[in-house]
Amino acid sequence: MDAFSRLWPRTVEYAVLAGMLCGMVSGYSCAAKSEIHEVVSDGGIKCRITRWGDCRWRLETADAAGQFHERGAVQALASFMDEARPSPSDDIFDGTRIEIFSKPFAVRVFASDGKMVQEIVSIVRNGDKILVKGTLLEHEAVYGGGERFDNFNKRGTRFQLFIEDGWNRSDTTYIAIPSFTTTRGGGFLVNAYETMTVDFGKTATGIWSVELERETFDAFLFATSRQVYAIARSYELMGSGQAGTEPVAAPGRPTHR
Repeated sequence: MDAFSRLWPRTVEYAVLAGMLCGMVSGYSCAAKSEIHEVVSDGGIKCRITRWGDCRWRLETADAAGQFHERGAVQALASFMDEARPSPSDDIFDGTRIEIFSKPFAVRVFASDGKMVQEIVSIVRNGDKILVKGTLLEHEAVYGGGERFDNFNKRGTRFQLFIEDGWNRSDTTYIAIPSFTTTRGGGFLVNAYETMTVDFGKTATGIWSVELERETFDAFLFATSRQVYAIARSYELMGSGQAGTEPVAAPGRPTHR
């Protein structure tokens, strides 16, 4: 009942950044056509960031053995439905870029107009789950998550993406789609089937989080300052939604029952 996809990059502009009190702040900016980039998060987790088609970057984390899993929900559905999906390509130059920092850890996504539309500041493991956090602007509204009988704007809410017929209850998700966009313009699509809990400024003002019930994290970050483009990029990854004939097996706890 959910879906999502993968990535690429290849020319890098290195920018030397200033030192901080406790040591050097390490980071660089990479534009379109750059190679795959890796960084270790604040939780000691190896992360890989790649470009995936137009205005998209894929963020993946490695498992405990340091391995990345290529196949996510987007790839599984694309194969199952025999549909084309955006794929890594070195002929994309859309003007977007990312900035990657290790001390302190941060991944920042910029649209082609230079506006920062996404900032991830923490990736840590919490037992058998993985927790990712990012920042929210003061008046930034958040939309998405699928069909729920609660606020249209998810800012200030915390809920679980797990499909359940709630009989008009506001604490359940009737149709779970782990794709979110904001009025800042960017957004993300979690490339996984497993249950997750999302929080958009309820626990900590100005912070969003996704806690995914599995060892690794995989998501597409949308590098556009226009919300409608983020929605379009998400739709391209999820496909047309044509009905299949066989169920798609989820590796962990699924997002529905």
